[in-house]
Amino acid sequence: MKIEDNFLPESLFNKIVLKLLGGTSSHSTFPLYYSASSVDYKEEDTRTNARTEELERKHKLIEGNPAFFCHVFFDNYEIYSSYYTDIILPIVHTIKPKSIMKVKLNLNTYNGKGSHSGWHYDKGESPGYTTSILYLTTNEGGGTLLEDGTLIKPVANRFVSFYGDTLHTGLTETSPRETRALINFNYVL
Repeated sequence: MKIEDNFLPESLFNKIVLKLLGGTSSHSTFPLYYSASSVDYKEEDTRTNARTEELERKHKLIEGNPAFFCHVFFDNYEIYSSYYTDIILPIVHTIKPKSIMKVKLNLNTYNGKGSHSGWHYDKGESPGYTTSILYLTTNEGGGTLLEDGTLIKPVANRFVSFYGDTLHTGLTETSPRETRALINFNYVL
């Protein structure tokens, strides 16, 4: 796992946040799409489901898989969003991957109790790819928990990378005044 604070130049990071989330005196017009659950579990994936049940007990987490808002920029090796070039490409130039698998904005609002997204792999359990998270907001409650118990606190402009075959879960914020926003990257270096 690798954590890089102040990952992007401040001017670029602020431009991206302003476009995606709006400013303190304005609202955002960036399109976000509702998703009824964070993780799509497949019933036939019994190995992962058994492992996630074990992790639920070990970490004593509140029931997971809350609804959230997202925007897919890139998936299955193709651009899905007209915002890709302006917002994501400058970040990709900083990462310098060989290939990109998926890039998605996730936004969670306070759900009244704090929970988690459900244990998951972003693009399957196969090794060879990297999962990275660029946090857009800083919050007290929402973070990322890895299967080994490592808790990554969300700090604006923090870039976290770990092996794609690491089970992980996103923790939702615990304050009604906070929003958890991040850009999730899956790629091959």
